[in-house]
Amino acid sequence: MNIFRRMARPVALSVILSLAGLSIEMPAYGAIIGTDTAISAEKSGLARDKINTMLARADVQQELLTAGVSPDQVSARVAAMTDTEVASLSGKLDKMTAGGDALGIALFVFLLLVLTDLLGYTNIFPFTKKGSLKH
Repeated sequence: MNIFRRMARPVALSVILSLAGLSIEMPAYGAIIGTDTAISAEKSGLARDKINTMLARADVQQELLTAGVSPDQVSARVAAMTDTEVASLSGKLDKMTAGGDALGIALFVFLLLVLTDLLGYTNIFPFTKKGSLKH
């Protein structure tokens, strides 16, 4: 019983101090934000992540070093960009294709070869009737 009396005083003191700490008023600043603001902040964060991921690739860093720009400088510049600039750069990255417009070029070459085959100038494709367009 004596042990409980000795421990009751420090426990009671810590409970009193904890409750007193909870009653201190802390200023809270809050405001209602619109859905557009929340969505644009999220999109900006995703666009920034995409840019940083692209810049972290080894081939991109090698090209930056070849151009005389350190990756740290580029990271600092990306961090300093506004949300509008980040969105613009991210949009430009989305529009760029990895191999240029290779599909369009391949399709053009294929159609050109089929046309020359149909005219009888070449003999590349067995499915064309040679010289069928020449009259």
